[in-house]
Amino acid sequence: MSNNGQCVFDGCDKFVFYRGLCRSHYRKATGESKRRYQQVKNSPRLSKVLRECNEKYHASEKYKKVKARLDSAYYLRNKKKIAKRKKVWTEEKRFSGKRDKVLNRDGNKCISCGSTRKLVVHHLDNKGRGAKKPDNGIDNLVTLCRGCHMKVHFWGLML
Repeated sequence: MSNNGQCVFDGCDKFVFYRGLCRSHYRKATGESKRRYQQVKNSPRLSKVLRECNEKYHASEKYKKVKARLDSAYYLRNKKKIAKRKKVWTEEKRFSGKRDKVLNRDGNKCISCGSTRKLVVHHLDNKGRGAKKPDNGIDNLVTLCRGCHMKVHFWGLML
């Protein structure tokens, strides 16, 4: 967006109406009717002007601040839904949906120390997260608490 709230179109001194354009240039670029939309779409000059204005608007600090505020507000409003969706996606990606089966098979306890808190599912062959082809077979997955999982990965202790 240009300085002083003026239209970004070259030689225009009118004030900004929307996305860096004055009302007349915005209407020329987008229009309210379907016929006008087709004219903009088919006109290389108008579509180029609109594309340039959109790029300038999206590069502006004002847009970045509004976008950041809206993104954080959306997250705060939908925190539980986002967390649930992320958990399902992660489980499907890392364990092919078998995480709950493994936890139930092992009695919702760590197989190493018997703890029931902070349980994670571990790949016995250490080819889980980050592997190109993880082995998500139910025989390759076991339940561990976070402490035992850390011991296995960082200190090389065997189960």
